[in-house]
Amino acid sequence: MVLSPAERSYIYNSLTSQNVVRTDSRKPSQFRPLKASCSFLPNSNGSSRIYTVDGLECITSIKAKVIRTKKLNELINVDVEIQGQRDDSPLGQNIATMLTKSLIDRFDLKSLKLTDKYYFQLYIDIVVLSIPSNFHFSSYTLYSLLSLTSMGVYLALKSTKLPLLTSTTNDREIEEEPSFADDWELATLLIPENSRYSPTLLFVVGIVGQNVILDPSIEEEQMERDLTKPQCLKLWK
Repeated sequence: MVLSPAERSYIYNSLTSQNVVRTDSRKPSQFRPLKASCSFLPNSNGSSRIYTVDGLECITSIKAKVIRTKKLNELINVDVEIQGQRDDSPLGQNIATMLTKSLIDRFDLKSLKLTDKYYFQLYIDIVVLSIPSNFHFSSYTLYSLLSLTSMGVYLALKSTKLPLLTSTTNDREIEEEPSFADDWELATLLIPENSRYSPTLLFVVGIVGQNVILDPSIEEEQMERDLTKPQCLKLWK
């Protein structure tokens, strides 16, 4: 969408005023409407589906694997596949790198420890579907994909369940692989409801004059005098 000089001036003045008026009537800290569901993939430890009113859709699957390692920074692996792009596309790789770093920086890795030698390793697979062929005809932008995938990972992690360990946790002097209960009803949440830890959320914000707006639309990103490159904001509890 190409804005005329008069439209640019109006939007710019509205966004920089003391009482911010956005193009779609949202508050500065308000996201566009989203719908989400969790735990819908039967063969995953955790999953989520999140989609927007414009048809952008993100499906996240989390699977846990038992590994023997001392390299804790390898316990979380994120892969992002974007419909219509190659598997090794820079966009998908950049989003995967940002999500991986944000998670590892603050993840409670103790929750993945099984024994003195073994850990759960998480494989987080993200598929972004139904992206616009041309973002100029959508209210969403490429930057929106970062927020969307981050929220998908957040919801999937919060719904992830791990099987109950039945073998000993002290295997320093013995060679024994972990064994688990066969009853999935005994599985426990990776992040308990009463846990003080919460996964990091990445949001994209726009800085307009002295104002900060969350989840900027394509029109708000076109303000050449105000909105420099949208910034990435980390939020956590």
